[in-house]
Amino acid sequence: RLDVRAAGYDSAQLPALYDRLLGAAAAIPGVRSTSLSLNALAGGGTRTSGFVVPGRALPPGESSSAQENYVTPDYFNTVGMTLAQGRGFTRSDKDGAPKVAIVSESMARHFFGTDRVVGSRFGYETLPDLEIVGVVRDARVNALREAAPRLVYRPLAQGPREYMTSLEVRVAGPREPVTASLRNAIRQVDPMLPLRDIVPLSDLLERG
Repeated sequence: RLDVRAAGYDSAQLPALYDRLLGAAAAIPGVRSTSLSLNALAGGGTRTSGFVVPGRALPPGESSSAQENYVTPDYFNTVGMTLAQGRGFTRSDKDGAPKVAIVSESMARHFFGTDRVVGSRFGYETLPDLEIVGVVRDARVNALREAAPRLVYRPLAQGPREYMTSLEVRVAGPREPVTASLRNAIRQVDPMLPLRDIVPLSDLLERG
């Protein structure tokens, strides 16, 4: 878990920093995949945004909001989440390209009345500027003891000025040597970048 904002980075400097962090982590022996996210799994931080689906009105009392996260392309593979339909994010989903999103099954059913939503569009207020390219299986991303929330994922490259708080690393073999190497790799990228902690995902989930 990182505190990029506290390191004093201007938002224009963030894309280059993120590339360096991912590259440094990926170069460590034993690392299978890496990703960045706005809010960490079981990290205690969430962002909730309201959305509108053109032509569909929710029943009275139903909430028109979902939990939102920005992630890099390898996020779902790195954290072990499964795509049920469609595709994951790619490097083609960049700033200036058509806006895309991946949603959870419960978000799809809540907003669209079905989980067969690849190709459907939704957006903020009345502008349906987001196309759904994938549906991910429901997951208890906040804590094991909480129900799976409705989720919307956006590609980091289409929100390049977002301050990421989490670097995820999937490891093959013992994690202890990778943990030490990861600390050194982050220091080499920027010795002044605050590193809050490096914790196995299982420990984070159990804390919740």
